[in-house]
Amino acid sequence: MLIDTNFLYHNKRAVLKQHPYAAIEAKMLLLLGKYVNVPKLFEYDEKKIIMEYIPTDCILDENVSARTLAHLHSQHKEKYGLEFDTTIGPFLQPNGQKSSWVEFFRDQRLLYMGKAALEEEALPKKHYELLERVCKKLPSLIPDTPKASLLHGDVWSGNVLCHEEKLYLIDPALYYGHNEVELAFIMMFETFGKIFFDVYNETVPIEKDFFDYRYGVYQIYPYLVHVRIYGAMYLNALERLLLRFA
Repeated sequence: MLIDTNFLYHNKRAVLKQHPYAAIEAKMLLLLGKYVNVPKLFEYDEKKIIMEYIPTDCILDENVSARTLAHLHSQHKEKYGLEFDTTIGPFLQPNGQKSSWVEFFRDQRLLYMGKAALEEEALPKKHYELLERVCKKLPSLIPDTPKASLLHGDVWSGNVLCHEEKLYLIDPALYYGHNEVELAFIMMFETFGKIFFDVYNETVPIEKDFFDYRYGVYQIYPYLVHVRIYGAMYLNALERLLLRFA
């Protein structure tokens, strides 16, 4: 289900967001705010959230961005998922906790989003069948027990703000998972460049397999989200990934 979201800026001091998952967004921001800068929450309930307005008045420093996300990803738990379901963009995102990363990523990310897109007729059946083939191969494509890192879940330029030389994150899609998922999101939209990855690697080493092929496996999920939102304009890119790994 697409969220009907309305934004209201008031005197550049506060932002009002109205949507059915406002309370979930607030819970995510409260958790995320323990480790990185996020807008202050003034008020929220099941249908609205009022938060601090963060103006963008500086250029993002990739060193700061890398250290910020490395710090976030250094927060670990034993299981993948989260104590509550979250959202990504306009969609609910299930977070039932698992001890197997392969099972979590297969069932609660790829197949969940793929089935929803199929039912809404955004994803053709032949693409869903390719997705199922990829899912059968996941044990040979991704590790089963990487560290479960706290992920923002939707890092792209629109969700990363720079104010007074500080980095702020907004619109999270929070859960604990393989940190490489976040890096794959970043590569997909070229949110950061080489300096970011070099600095990040100094704190959280990035395995060679990520750059060789795993980034592509992890980009299947955001492409499914985008196909479900925007339709055919992202279908060719998704198909190329599915054919690569099926």
